[in-house]
Parts: sequence; structure tokens; C-alpha cells
Amino acid sequence: MFHYSSSTTHGYVGANGKKVKTTNVDVANGKGVIQVMVEDDKGIHSDKRKLNSEEIKNIQTHKFMPNLFKNVLNNVRLKKTKTRRSNKKGTRKTKK
Repeated sequence: MFHYSSSTTHGYVGANGKKVKTTNVDVANGKGVIQVMVEDDKGIHSDKRKLNSEEIKNIQTHKFMPNLFKNVLNNVRLKKTKTRRSNKKGTRKTKK
């Protein structure tokens, strides 16, 4: 039985004010979850996702995984601005 838990907090001051970013990793019984919470002047914004088996294996062997929180952090930013990215390409209008 493998159990792992980690939490980090980083605070920084930017042009838009103070922000505190907290990242959490929890693994227990072969299942895991990562979560990112960002607290700013507008409130707390968070998102989480499940870890796949390869990521859990890397955590067990203490391997570095760059950009592990990248997708989760992008989702937090999208929720904060309340905008969605679309994959639709604009079509060019032709003269008739």
C-alpha cells in the first residue's frame, strides 16, 4: 500500500494585486488527485483532476514531471476570466 501527500503554497504580488497559489497532490491505494487553488482579490478559484497510472508510478519512484500542474492551472485561469477557448476557425469572406 502506497500513500503520498504533498502541498505547496506560493504567494506573489503582481500588477493586479496579491495572489496565493496552492498545489496539492494526494495518492492512496493506486488512485491519485492533483489540485490547484488560486486565491486573489476576487476570491478562491480551484480545479482538480485524477492522476493516471504513469504519473502515479513516477511519483512512487520520485521522478520529476515538468508541467504536471499546467493543464489544471490553465483551467483555473479560464474559470477566473469566465471565458472559453474555442477551436473554431474564422472563415474568410470573399467578394461576390
